[in-house]
Order: sequence, then C-alpha cells, then structure tokens
Amino acid sequence: QEPFEIGSYELDGRTVDVNVYGQYVLIANDENGVSIIDASDPESPEEVSSYQSEREEPLRRIREGGDFIYALYGENNIEILSVSNENEIALSNLFVIDGWVVTNIVNDATNLYVSLSLTDVYGGRVVRINVENPENVVVTSAYQSVGEAQDVTIIGDYGFLKDANQHEDSGYKIFDATNPENPVHISSFAAIGGSDLDQIDDFLFIAHGAVTIYTLQNIDEPRQVEVYGEGIFDIATWDGALYAVVQDQGIQILNPDDPDNIEVIGQIDDAATHIYVDEDVLYALGEGLRIYDVSNPAETALLNTIDAL
Repeated sequence: QEPFEIGSYELDGRTVDVNVYGQYVLIANDENGVSIIDASDPESPEEVSSYQSEREEPLRRIREGGDFIYALYGENNIEILSVSNENEIALSNLFVIDGWVVTNIVNDATNLYVSLSLTDVYGGRVVRINVENPENVVVTSAYQSVGEAQDVTIIGDYGFLKDANQHEDSGYKIFDATNPENPVHISSFAAIGGSDLDQIDDFLFIAHGAVTIYTLQNIDEPRQVEVYGEGIFDIATWDGALYAVVQDQGIQILNPDDPDNIEVIGQIDDAATHIYVDEDVLYALGEGLRIYDVSNPAETALLNTIDAL
C-alpha cells in the first residue's frame, strides 16, 4: 500500500537535526533555530514554541533532556535551554569547551556525554558532564581515545566510542557508563568507517555503506558475525526491527532475527538522510521532515510532512 499524506507543516530554512519526545518533535533549523512542533494531531501539526540564539555559529545538534534542550553551535559552544510547562524556551547556560571540536553529544537523565577531538593534534576523548544543575555544569570524568574521537553512543550500561586513528586498533572502544566518576574500559574491536550504530538484544549493528553485525554475548570480546547490504548510511531500531536508509532505494524495514538471513519486511520510498523511530512512528529527515506510521511494516502510512522551503 502506498503511503498517503494526511497533514503537513511548512518550515523555512534547512533542517539539520531532529529529536522526538512524547507528542512533540524538536527541530534544529539553520535559519529558524530550535522549534517545538506538537504532532499529537497528525492532520494539523502546530509549532508551539521556538528559540533563536544570538550566536553567529551554525546550529549543528540538538538533544532533548526532559525540561531541558542541549543545543550545539559551531565547533564547541553548547547552550542549555530550559523548557517550561507552556513550552516556552529560555537560555539557562552556555559553556564552551575551548581547544576542542565537539563531534557529538548524547545524554541521559542527568549527564551529557560529549565526544571531542583536538584541533591541532591527533587525539580525543569522551567527557561526561553532570547537568543536574544547568547553571553549574560539572565535568565528572573523561575517557580517552587513542586517536580522534569521532562519535559517542550510549546504549544501556555501555558507551561506544568511535576511535579513528592510524593504528591497528582503530574502530570502537566500549566502556562501562554506570559509574559517573570512573568510566571503565571494557573492550575494543576493529571497524572500518561506521556512521551510525544501534543494538537489538545481543546484536550490534553498524552502518558504513553496509551494515556490519557484531555479537555482544561476550561484551569482553565482540565478534563480527555478518555483513548485510550496500549503500546503507543510517539505521535505527524499534520493536525488534532494523530500519536502514539505503542510497537511491529509500528506507528498508528489516527483520534481523537471523543475521545470516536478514529479511526485508517493508519499504518506504523516501530520500531520507537520517531517521528516528519511536512508538511505531518513523521520522525521516532530509529536505524537510516526513512522519510515518510503521505499526505495520508491510503497510506504512505517511502521517504528515514538515517541508523545508
């Protein structure tokens, strides 16, 4: 069944990042700054709040953290924005990580994880920043990379640091993220490239043109078990399914229960560059934002669009 549109919302400028929490879609836009869209009524999505920073650096990332939004501008400027019950956005704090380039930010309830690379030499680290008091953020620990810290992802109790260097141990480093004061190194595994990763049960999926699948049954010794597809540059998971953005082919919905025999169970014709899936809803970013109902992967439906003009 072909997806059909039942609502739309137009937005000037270029959308660079998106987060979803509950009924709201949080959008980072290079012209409009931060926007909060209420998508509870798919036929009539509505912007309920917006924020435009006074900074001249481009907005690169946004992350949602309950009553706060973390916004990355330029190379190393992070604004903490408070969100009231009425969805009013206000600046709570700004901190600059001098001498470093921020490559990614992720967060949990009380901590912000920031992957950093040096601007003048080859090296990097992940720092863990306690943001319980947004007006007085505190760096609680650091986890060192061998080379450039290109990305960080937190899944459950573990952190995955993408460590790019010129040595044989280039790939991913896994650390224990349960102790804020001491992120203990668990293991490392080699991986060429890798632009996105996600996990289902004991399997880790890394997108880098194809999807490389690793078993984490023994977290001390991750082991590659299969490589799937080609032209895949972004992935997401939900309810046991793997969603993959495939160049010139749209979005594939996959059943990865058997890594040796991955089955295509759905297809969305969408030229997305980034996807996010939550509560049977898929958000496709690229030339605007499309929102799909994927509760039945074989018969997806386009709920609404937010167009970048």
